Amino acid sequence: MLWRLLVPLMLVAAALAGCATSPDTPAAVAPASAKTNLTRPDVQLPKFLPPVDMGTVTLGSEPSVAVAPDGTVYVASPSVGAWRSDDQGKTFKPLGKSACGFGLPACPVTQENDGNGLDDPGDASLAVAPNGTVWSAGLSGVAGSVPVQSSSDKGQTWPKGYDVAKKNSSDREWIVANSTGSVFVSWRDFGSSKDQTCTDPVGISCSSLPSGVFMARLDPGQPWSEPLKVSDDGHEGPIAADPASSWLYLPHAMGEKSVFMARSPDGGRTWQDVTVAPLVMDTYDFPIAAVDAAGTVYLVWNTDESEPNDMNGGLVANEAAIPTVHLSVSKDHGATWSKPVVISPAGVPALFPWAAAGSDGRLVVAWYEGTTPTPGDRLPNVWHVAVAMSTTADAEKPTFKEAFVTAAPNHVGAICTEGGFCTLSGNDRSLLDFFEIRLLPDGSPVLAFVGDADVRMATVHVYASRMTEGTSMLG
Repeated sequence: MLWRLLVPLMLVAAALAGCATSPDTPAAVAPASAKTNLTRPDVQLPKFLPPVDMGTVTLGSEPSVAVAPDGTVYVASPSVGAWRSDDQGKTFKPLGKSACGFGLPACPVTQENDGNGLDDPGDASLAVAPNGTVWSAGLSGVAGSVPVQSSSDKGQTWPKGYDVAKKNSSDREWIVANSTGSVFVSWRDFGSSKDQTCTDPVGISCSSLPSGVFMARLDPGQPWSEPLKVSDDGHEGPIAADPASSWLYLPHAMGEKSVFMARSPDGGRTWQDVTVAPLVMDTYDFPIAAVDAAGTVYLVWNTDESEPNDMNGGLVANEAAIPTVHLSVSKDHGATWSKPVVISPAGVPALFPWAAAGSDGRLVVAWYEGTTPTPGDRLPNVWHVAVAMSTTADAEKPTFKEAFVTAAPNHVGAICTEGGFCTLSGNDRSLLDFFEIRLLPDGSPVLAFVGDADVRMATVHVYASRMTEGTSMLG
C-alpha cells in the first residue's frame, strides 16, 4: 500500500482534532443496559455456502459488502461494478449490463458490468441506511474527488454523485450509515480546497503530503456538512457507528508509532484521539472497528510480533516475526482499552482482518491466512479465507473458533501490502488491501473476498459466501 512508504516520510503526530461543541449539539445517548444479552453459548464451528463467482477482475480487487435490513446483500468491486443478492447471499446478479473496462470493445479475460449509473467504484465502499437506501463512495477519475451516490431502488438507478472531498482527497475513502439514517464519509485529505496543486488522487505527484483524515456527514433531509478534520494523517479504517447511541469511532495508525481510535460522542461533530496500543512495526492494512449491541468497541489490526527491549523496557521490531491479528476492547466508549491479544493462530501469517459485531460479546473476524510460517508480506504462501467467531470477545481472555470458507486455497503466492510500489517492485498485489465481512439479519456472516484467476498477479475472481451452519452473532 502507498501509505506503508509514505507514512515514514511524514512528520506528523497524532493529535486532538475537531471543533468546539456548539450549544445545539445533541448529547450522546448511552446504550440501554436493560438490553444486555447474558446468553453466551459455545460457538459452533461455522460452515459456508460454496462461494458465488461474480466475475474476473484485472489488477486486483478489494470488494465491499453491505447488508440491508431486509437481508438484501450488495457487493461492489473496483473497476468491475456491483452485484445484488435478493436471497440473503445465496445467489447474486450484476447491477447493469455487461461492459468492458479501459474502453475495450471486448472482454476476453474479465467480466464487468456498468452498474446502472454507479460511478466506476475505484476503492469501492458501500453502506445501506435503515430505510434501504444504498450508498456508495469511491475515488473518481476526477483527481482528488470522492463522489457519493445513493440508490433508492436497490441499485437499479444511481443519480449523479456529490463530491464530499471537494477535489482534495488523496486516498482511501469509506462510507457508513448509522441506525438513525445519517451517513458518514471519511477520507485522507490534501488540505485547503483552495490548494489545487494535487493532480494525483493517490498522492504520488502532489506537491504536499496529506494533511489529515477528514469526514462529512449527511443527516436525513439536510445537506452535506462541510469537511471536518478528524485526526492527523494516517491510514484509517472506516467509521464504526454505535447501534444504540450517537457515538462514532474511527481507527487509524501512524507508522511505527501507535494505533489510535478517534472517538466522537456527538455524531461526528467533535473528535478526540485516544492511543490504543503502541506499534513497533506499521500495520499491514487498515485497523478495523466494530461496536456490539451493548456499546462495547472492538478494534482489530494486523502487525508483526514484537519482543521486549532489555535496554529500556520498551518494544523492538522482530524482523523474522509473522504477521498476526490483534484485538483490543473498550467498554467505556473508547476512553481506555484492554491489553491487545493475538486472535489468529500461532505460527502462520494472517493479513487483512475485518470485523463485524452483533449482540453483547459476539464478534466475527475474517482474514487471509497462510499455511506456512513466512514472516512479513513478500514471501510466497498458500492462503485461505479464515473466519473466526466468538461470543466472549468482550472477556479478558476471549475464545474464538475458526474455519476456512473453502477447503481449497484462494491464493498462492505473496500478498504485497505496499500499494502501487508492489507493482514497481514486481511483487504480487492482486489481492489489493482488504476484503469485508458483514452480518445478515439472522446474525449469519456474509463476506466477499478475492481468489486467483488465470493470469497470475494480474487477474482475480471476486467471490461471495455466507454462513449456513454455526452460531448466530445476534443472540
